[in-house]
This record gives sequence, C-alpha cells and structure tokens, in this order.
Amino acid sequence: MYEKNIRRRDAQLVQPSLPAAQARRWSLVAGCVVILTIGSLLPSAGVSGGGWDAVITPSLLNLLHIPAYLLLAALVLHAGVSTESIRCGSVSIFVILCVLYGALLESLQAGFIPGRTGSVADCLLNALGVVIGVSSWFFFPPSGVDICAKIERSD
Repeated sequence: MYEKNIRRRDAQLVQPSLPAAQARRWSLVAGCVVILTIGSLLPSAGVSGGGWDAVITPSLLNLLHIPAYLLLAALVLHAGVSTESIRCGSVSIFVILCVLYGALLESLQAGFIPGRTGSVADCLLNALGVVIGVSSWFFFPPSGVDICAKIERSD
C-alpha cells in the first residue's frame, strides 16, 4: 500500500501541467506571434533597398493585417478556451490582448524601425482581423466544441 502511494505521487509529479493537445495549441500561438513580430519589425524595402516587402504593393501589405490577426485570434481562442465551457470574460480578455499586441507592434514600428510607420489604420485593420477571427471561431467552432450549449457568463 505504501508503495502504491509513492508510485501514484511520482506519476502525478511527472505529468505535464497542460495536456499535450493544449500545449501544441499554445505552441502554434507562439509561432504565430513570432512570425508576426518578425514580419512587422523588419526594416522596410524602401530603406534597405530590397527587403522582404519589396514585391508586395502597399495596399496588399495593408490588407495582409486582416488574415494575420484573424489567424492569431482564432489560434488564441482555440488554445485558451476550454471545451467544457466558454466564459465570455475569458474570450473578451483574449480579444483585448490580441488587439493590444497589434497596437504594440504598430507603435514599435513608428518609433524604432527604419522605413516603417505605425498607423491608426493598421491598428484598425488588426482589430478587424481579430473580430473576424473571433466571429469565425464562434461560427465554425473546432470539433468537439458546442458553442450554443457551452457559453457561460462570468460575473
């Protein structure tokens, strides 16, 4: 009996704190954040004479904000929202964090990156992408998530 208790405690100690599937989801979020950060903070082609954005028109570059932040918001919700219940408060926090992250990158571009400018229009495009991402997550939920039956209000 004493030996069983030791094994059980040892097994509990070595178990990861997050399930493997949820850890994979958060690693996708981290990868998306890294790609967005690098893509946003690289100097512009106008300064370096042939940067990564030299082949993309400015209007297309602006429109790319929407799918980028759509993907970020959908990944964050998929990773951070429990499949047992969906709390409106936690969804709101994730939305606010995604929008603030986009605003932070825009402000860093404005102050520190040669050839890059942060703009309110880009912040609004980021926020639009987040709203579309959250909406798409609710309209097309991942398998195993029943949105209508799971929404709880957090008071």
